[in-house]
Amino acid sequence: MLPYHPMKRYSAILLALLLIAVFVIRTGSFSKKRSLTYDEYVYSMLGSQITKDAADYNTRGIYHEALEKGRKLPRYFTKPLFKHPPFFPALLGLNYALFGRTFYAAFAVSLFFGVLLIILVYLFGVSLFEDRTLAVCASLLLAVEPISWICSQKIWMESTLAFFSLLSIYLFALSVKKYHPALIMASGIASGCAALTKYPGILPAVFILLYAAAYERWLFSKKAFLVSLLIPWAMLFPWLYWNYKVFGPAFLSEIYSVHRVSRVLSLQILKKYLPWIALSLGGAAVALFAFRKERLRTLLVWLSIAALLWSVHKSILTVFDLSYTPSTGWFGGMFSKEPWHFYLGRMIELSPFYLFSVIGLFLLAAEKVRGREYALLYASSAFTLLFYIWWRNYQSRYVLAPAVIFTFLSAAAQLFLWRKTMAMPRGIFRSGAQIALFALSALFLFKTLRVDILLAVPNNICYF
Repeated sequence: MLPYHPMKRYSAILLALLLIAVFVIRTGSFSKKRSLTYDEYVYSMLGSQITKDAADYNTRGIYHEALEKGRKLPRYFTKPLFKHPPFFPALLGLNYALFGRTFYAAFAVSLFFGVLLIILVYLFGVSLFEDRTLAVCASLLLAVEPISWICSQKIWMESTLAFFSLLSIYLFALSVKKYHPALIMASGIASGCAALTKYPGILPAVFILLYAAAYERWLFSKKAFLVSLLIPWAMLFPWLYWNYKVFGPAFLSEIYSVHRVSRVLSLQILKKYLPWIALSLGGAAVALFAFRKERLRTLLVWLSIAALLWSVHKSILTVFDLSYTPSTGWFGGMFSKEPWHFYLGRMIELSPFYLFSVIGLFLLAAEKVRGREYALLYASSAFTLLFYIWWRNYQSRYVLAPAVIFTFLSAAAQLFLWRKTMAMPRGIFRSGAQIALFALSALFLFKTLRVDILLAVPNNICYF
């Protein structure tokens, strides 16, 4: 049972009020007169087509329509089968059947999963950490987090992808805490839904396999766990078979080509990133050993914090520029020349609360009771983040899933620090620490809300 504290009675009411506010504000933002991003138009049309005829899952009509208007689209628009799995367009089609074929009905899917992300973060706090105060604080923080806000009011698949990816991690974490066959199987199903939304949705399944092999090897003696590892691939199989029927034996090379995998697997790119790959693998090996030794774990954590803060020090300086607004635009590839730490720096520029996520790495060493849960969340986020850093097609919406977990961890770090100040003896040092923490959080909130007002509320951006 959860320990009693004053927040317990009111947490559900606060969450309900928060969700209503999020729904009203984001619906208002979508309703404003603005330009749709091209992806929004494409997904909306695919949702309509797949409802009428499942076999008509392609963008040929969109390609010829654009060609008549003098715009030449990428070659994959001419293919007989669209490059992404059909789960998200199918959800749009379901909403069309229920509420009519409108852009608003399509947007409602993104908003729905955006709201579910807030509920999921709340459940992380309540079920995984058994801390209702943390649950409410994390939910409030995610409600104003810009990446989640922007993605949930666009007809993009990212909020759907993030929800099922994180649901898979959440259910797995619960199973590690207290094993239950139904939970672990549900984790596999959630990962399958994520993979059917977009191929990177398979990452949670890969992470769970690696994490279990490193830290929870007892799971391999459980049949339900072994089946859960196969479920995502089994769910993805009909889509791969569909590709085989359309493209023939060359369907794998077709997927390889359409998704421009060669761009990130070329020898030139691999040579360029080889030092970072070696460093990451070496760091993972050290972490695997160090996290079993308390002193080494503490040293590794603080070295990691120092290295990450130094890599994004230019972004940290923008936090104290009250007039700074992160760059956005409508030009594809506008961030293609950015350095490897683009995502970390951009998160801090969008919401300085992410600084607490980085500094909060100390929780891996400081938290004796929940250290294992923190390690799982940080590791799963880092795994996904490293994939998108390696992929190099920098867009903030791609890292929504890690952003959600980092937001939760930011709330956890702030609450941990506040409770530490409350435990200090009464006096000038306690008051000074509390004032400093409150002032810093207030500054971070001001900067975050400013980005929300300038970028999220108008809802008239594409790349950010």
